[in-house]
Amino acid sequence: MPSPRHLLWKARMAVPANRYTPKVAVSKKPILENFVSNRSNTRGDAPCIQEMSVLMTCWKNHDYNDADCVEEITAFQKCAAEAEKKRKIMMEAVKAGKVQSGKLPSKQVNTLLRRNPQPAVISETS
Repeated sequence: MPSPRHLLWKARMAVPANRYTPKVAVSKKPILENFVSNRSNTRGDAPCIQEMSVLMTCWKNHDYNDADCVEEITAFQKCAAEAEKKRKIMMEAVKAGKVQSGKLPSKQVNTLLRRNPQPAVISETS
């Protein structure tokens, strides 16, 4: 015959410790909105980091004398001018509505969502 202690142990193991399932309160319905938030699509990458680093190393080695680091200064200025051209071209493309990357700007997404709104969802539980 099993001992009473063993029977109590079996009874405790048969009933799960958490008998009550937690109820989750949903504050918003899980449906898409007809707009997205306005966020910038630019990454935080700074151009010409390599050239700037070489220029600062040259300045440090030559006691911050510009005359000894002319090549590095011109390389940095050339890189900065090219980066400025690329930035202007990208800004013009964004203003014109042309996308050069895979992501649409939030302004264009909102325009598309206004043209094609999400269908109204009728919930069965409310």
